[in-house]
Amino acid sequence: MSRKYIFPVFILLVFGALLLVACSGGAEPTDDHADSEDTHVETPPEYADLTNPFAGDHEAAEAGAEIYEVNCASCHGPEGKGDGPAAEPLDPKPADLSDAHLMEDMSDGALF
Repeated sequence: MSRKYIFPVFILLVFGALLLVACSGGAEPTDDHADSEDTHVETPPEYADLTNPFAGDHEAAEAGAEIYEVNCASCHGPEGKGDGPAAEPLDPKPADLSDAHLMEDMSDGALF
């Protein structure tokens, strides 16, 4: 391989590895939710009191939608149902983010 291609290939490999780590989840559910299909990890105390500084901000919501499309939709799907084209080989499967009670039950700190 030519030397001029080594750095771009290296950057792509690093980015790919970071993307896999970011999409892997990695957190284990707490025991008190182990029987529930929708399990959550316990919110770390340092995040418990955080609130969404962008609540009600239409521009922030549009920016978030663009970020979701680029970084999340491939696994979670265009409607957040966990049925994106890259979801098939994943175990565990991506969460169904369209499930209203799942998202409403989580505090801003837990979502952070």
